[in-house]
Order: sequence, then C-alpha cells, then structure tokens
Amino acid sequence: MVGSYPTQNGAKTHCEFASGTGNVRLNPTVNPVERRIHELASFQLGHKKKFIRALCRKAVIPNRRYSWMMFEHPADTDPVEVVVLDVNLAQALQIDRKLAETFKSTLLLATTEKNAPPS
Repeated sequence: MVGSYPTQNGAKTHCEFASGTGNVRLNPTVNPVERRIHELASFQLGHKKKFIRALCRKAVIPNRRYSWMMFEHPADTDPVEVVVLDVNLAQALQIDRKLAETFKSTLLLATTEKNAPPS
C-alpha cells in the first residue's frame, strides 16, 4: 500500500509499506520526526531495529529548514538517522514540544545545538 498524506508542519508527508495482513493506517497528525522514531523501533526490522535515546535539532537554513539528528545513545557522535524538514522556527519548536511530550517517559533526550554531540 502506498499512501500520501497532506502537508504536515510545512513538510509533505509520504509513507510506503507492505502489509500481508491487511491495510495499516498511520495517524496523519504524527509529525515526520516522530513517525521515523517509531519506524526505527518497529519489530518488523528484527535485529536491525534502533531505539532513539537522543535527539538534536540543527538549523540548516535558519527559520526555513531544520534537521533532527537521531542517536541511539546520548554519547554517540554519528546519528542513526537524520530527518530534514522545510519548516520555520515556530513549527520546529512545536515539533520539539510534541516530541518531548510524546517521549517524556522514555530515555529520549532533547538536546540543543550548544550541547549536542558533535557531527
């Protein structure tokens, strides 16, 4: 099944997956960063699944494009995954707040650019 979702937080969202047991629907209100964190932790990946414990947002183009680097461990220097979105600062902060709210009971740490692991 291939599905396209409307623009979310200034970014077009898109997902592709195959399910032999029927159609699976994603929640269109989940931002692309949160969706990717869930995809990496999916049991369908088996031994390749990753648990994101640290997250760092970086301005690629200030107030226009931001990237979220995902790390398995807070001390890691190489990100497991990077999600880049065309959003302004207000939308980026909204995504940060949503991630902090969603993953507050896990080991996920939201880090700022000042104390982020070097890239």
